[in-house]
Amino acid sequence: MRVLPVLLLLAVPALADGPSEFFHVAHSAIPTPVLLETVGVLTLFPCVESTEISRCALGDQSLILLDAPGRRSSPPVPRLLRDTVPLSSNGYDRDALTRAVLEWRFPVVAVRSSFVRIVYDVPNDRRAWVSLPRAISGGRGFFTSFDRLVESRAEERFFLVPFLLPEGVPARLYSSPSRAHPAGQISDRDEILVPVAFRNGFVLVRSAWARGSDSPAPSVLGWLPIRDEQGRLLLWLVNSVTC
Repeated sequence: MRVLPVLLLLAVPALADGPSEFFHVAHSAIPTPVLLETVGVLTLFPCVESTEISRCALGDQSLILLDAPGRRSSPPVPRLLRDTVPLSSNGYDRDALTRAVLEWRFPVVAVRSSFVRIVYDVPNDRRAWVSLPRAISGGRGFFTSFDRLVESRAEERFFLVPFLLPEGVPARLYSSPSRAHPAGQISDRDEILVPVAFRNGFVLVRSAWARGSDSPAPSVLGWLPIRDEQGRLLLWLVNSVTC
């Protein structure tokens, strides 16, 4: 894996010694078309279940890149995971060259049948199609759509973070799934959010930090829009399965 600056470290409090999410791209370095066109997340698991975590570190598996979906595509082009720039990855904190990476996450900008078009080099907005059944050599993965955020992974635990916000700009919360009734804001970009429901492009979220508190009920914060008024993505999926 290419040595990239670790710009943000996220860890679910109940698993302080567990895997954490690393962002490889600052918000200011994400091209606007990526924020406007992203419709979901492709999460790849480069480790098979029988592989020791310490052996799942170097990104030697390859993305199988296509120039078009289906039979019209030219021959696939493999690209090592360590030579890509995902938006984020999830793993155990080792030194930069040997850190165990359990999940790699790429923005998805288009979907056609069993093919998704991903941004495999986020700051340079380099894109390619991959086939979901064989997106990665020797591994597995799944696609999560932001348009059916909760329904698509209802049986799995996953978390959201309002990372895709400019520095100093809070995420606005609403008391209903519309912008008619403001109810607060989230200014902490490290806030870990648990989706409760989805409606009209909004997600009802609660704070993951409340899970370890003495509160008898989880802290529901309010409805958070998936996109801002200009259509730019505000949320990113983190810690999807390894939690």
